[in-house]
Amino acid sequence: IVEGHPVALVDRGDGTEVWELSEKRRLGPVLPLSWAREAARRDFGGTYEEEAVYLFPRSGIGQRVAGSGPETLGLPDEYAGPRPVYGFRLRQGGMHLYVDALSGEVRARRRGIWRIYDLAFRLHSLEFVSDGAKRALMMGMVALGLVLSGTGLAMAVKRLRRMLSSACSAES
Repeated sequence: IVEGHPVALVDRGDGTEVWELSEKRRLGPVLPLSWAREAARRDFGGTYEEEAVYLFPRSGIGQRVAGSGPETLGLPDEYAGPRPVYGFRLRQGGMHLYVDALSGEVRARRRGIWRIYDLAFRLHSLEFVSDGAKRALMMGMVALGLVLSGTGLAMAVKRLRRMLSSACSAES
């Protein structure tokens, strides 16, 4: 049951179809936007003002289905859950909500602080995004970190040697 409507998901091999059981009608490959919007609105809880809504299919880029913003978006870097998914970009604090386009479940909530945490986690786990430009940036950051760490280690070793050699010469 999604937003009070009994639904069934039918896997046709080449894609999934959503059927509303009470009216015995095919809804298409995803839930209606109005149902996903209600789930997002209920989950957000505050004053809900969406800026744009994108539908990210099982693979490929997202298409804008409501609001203003670019017509298409690349893969959502901050969301790695199951797709298809509706991505709601809200005006409040850069909030993004991701609603599963088959179940109507809110899968993720992302704010600016999450993006910083996510970047740090990706650097920590060496789990890079598939986008070539962002992958190059991440690899550059890792390389810079390794160079700085190596430089610091070399400086510490050099200072330790100097301290040991001055301690040895003082004893003589």
